[in-house]
Amino acid sequence: MCDGGALELSIASLAIGSASAGVNFAAQYAQAQQQSAMAKANAAAAVKANNAKQAQLASDFWQRRDQIVQDQNLRDIQAEQAQARARVSAGEAGVGGLVLDSVMGDISRQRSEDEAIAQRNLATTALDTENARANANAEALDRARSIPMGITPSFISPILQVGNSAVNSALNYRLLTQKL
Repeated sequence: MCDGGALELSIASLAIGSASAGVNFAAQYAQAQQQSAMAKANAAAAVKANNAKQAQLASDFWQRRDQIVQDQNLRDIQAEQAQARARVSAGEAGVGGLVLDSVMGDISRQRSEDEAIAQRNLATTALDTENARANANAEALDRARSIPMGITPSFISPILQVGNSAVNSALNYRLLTQKL
């Protein structure tokens, strides 16, 4: 003979086990969504910070480049003025020939040396800026990857939990009905 309470107890056990599996899945799913939202926000912040850093590096590069060019232009003007003074002084003193050629050659060599230094400084500045930009990109990528995306839970686990709950409820029902 079967007691109605045993059946209801088994059904309640199945319902509680199923609800527990559903709630557990929902909590895992919500946690995965929250983790993914944090990862996306972190990646967006990394991109924003990198864009600002790249803009600052570009601005710094152009300022340094402009300063190097301005300094070189000033040295060119000074060299031209020195050559003009040398010509005038040589003309006033009645000096010419090798002495004047020697002075003009020294001024030209200094001007060429200054220009070579300015070109090296420009190249070094460009290389330094490229390295800084690459480092900033690597830092941004590291930051973006520092918070992993959430892993959405599988439906298989709750389905298996519900199945396990059903089997346990059936076994409990059988045990309860056999003892009565």
